Amino acid sequence: MEPVFINHCTLNKKNLAEMAKHTRRGARVIVNICSVLLLLVALTEYFVIYDFSTAFFALFLGVFFFAYVQLLPRISARMTLKRYQVLYHAEVVSELQFFEDHVLMQSEQSKEHIELQYAQIKKVIRTKNLYLLQLGAQLILLTDKTGFANGASCSAFEGFIRQKASRAKFRFPRRTRVKE
Repeated sequence: MEPVFINHCTLNKKNLAEMAKHTRRGARVIVNICSVLLLLVALTEYFVIYDFSTAFFALFLGVFFFAYVQLLPRISARMTLKRYQVLYHAEVVSELQFFEDHVLMQSEQSKEHIELQYAQIKKVIRTKNLYLLQLGAQLILLTDKTGFANGASCSAFEGFIRQKASRAKFRFPRRTRVKE
């Protein structure tokens, strides 16, 4: 049986940071809201109550949490790349083969072959450069938009994955639409 789509994705810093950024969206929003609230507390403490020490402390916490949330995807990607470098001594390239009834994930470096059913896909997220197929809280398959073999298009893949993973939630923002 021949696969309908074959995708090769290099797990580099850019792709891993993009994945981390888009899979932790809810937490990012909550921490950013808390940062804004801390900044408002700092302004109130400084200009209304004239409590300078509390104002500077709230300002410091607000700026710290905002910066931390912005840097966390890159930190996470760097740590993952270091782990891969220690384990495999090379960039990891994953190959996803999409068949009519299942997905086969292969990694040349780790010598793994994992077969997954489309019903296991819980969420599909389209980003600027990737499709993220989320199977659970910790397992995400990266599909590179430019990594399709045999000249397959992203729009054909989107239609295919919508049909096969019918139970999944799809998050396809307009600004990430692919121009073909």
